[in-house]
Amino acid sequence: MGIGISDYFPVFSPDFKADLAWWYNHNRNKGDKILDLVADILDGQSFIGLDKPEILLNITEKKQ
Repeated sequence: MGIGISDYFPVFSPDFKADLAWWYNHNRNKGDKILDLVADILDGQSFIGLDKPEILLNITEKKQ
C-alpha cells in the first residue's frame, strides 16, 4: 500500500494556478484532467493510475 493523498501537503506555484485557471476558462474538461493527474500523482502509487505509468527500466542498468 502506498502513501495516501492525505499524507502530502502540495504547494503549487502561482504559474501553475494561473495556467489551471486559464484551462478552466477555455476548456473545463482539460482543467479537470489536469487536476485528476495531479491527484493521481499525489496518491503515492507510482505504477498504478491514469495515463500510462511505467517502471523506469533503465534505472538499474550500469552506464558504460
